[in-house]
Amino acid sequence: MDIFLIYIVKALILPPASLILLAVCGLLISKKRQKLGNNIIVISLLLLCILSLPLVSTFLASIQEVHKALTAKQLEQSNAQVIIVLGGGISASAPEYGNQATIKNKVFDRLRYTVRLSKQTGLPVLATGGNVLEEDIPSEAKLIQDTLTNDFHIKAKWLEDKSRNTAENAQFSYNILAKEKISRIILVTHALHMARAVEQFQKVGFIVTPAPTTFHSYPIQLTALDFIPSANALRLSTLALHEQLGRWWYRLRYS
Repeated sequence: MDIFLIYIVKALILPPASLILLAVCGLLISKKRQKLGNNIIVISLLLLCILSLPLVSTFLASIQEVHKALTAKQLEQSNAQVIIVLGGGISASAPEYGNQATIKNKVFDRLRYTVRLSKQTGLPVLATGGNVLEEDIPSEAKLIQDTLTNDFHIKAKWLEDKSRNTAENAQFSYNILAKEKISRIILVTHALHMARAVEQFQKVGFIVTPAPTTFHSYPIQLTALDFIPSANALRLSTLALHEQLGRWWYRLRYS
């Protein structure tokens, strides 16, 4: 399936688009079957409210964030040979950078942690990420390299610049590192994304030590705000559902 079509289908399946479509269906049905149509509208609004609750979004995130923060002991015992950092999106035209392409903010979080681990261990870095939709801008791996060089004064040893998703991140990175007889890796990505990433990197043959960053499901004390719908909570719920959907899709597509 074309990658652009996959993005469209994914956007329609996930909230809020799916809930809006459900409400529209209810509105159309209500013209002939008012009670059924109204019930569908109510269900769509109720789901929207539930997914917008911080309490719910944090719970959904916790289901995906199964890999805990990397400890010093785990790092020492990993016997890793390289750190692989995953891309997470490109801003095609950033005004503050002269309308040039750059990495998205969440990728910067991953790079900061990657640099920390690299300095602690002395391990080289492989940056992975191609160009998904925009063909006239640099690959994400190249933009990661630029950021590492300009902002952190280190350089990735390898660039994997052809992949379009996490499964390809894993396969194409393995193609590069297998030539160097490298199989033990430290993998850096968001905690929410780590379960899907580990599954794919182990599948191609890597021995993975997960190094997640940017947790959303850390223990919190409940407050009144956790029961008030918010845009940030809806976004987190959508991201958590996206990860679960992605894991199911990969099992079908890459099994």
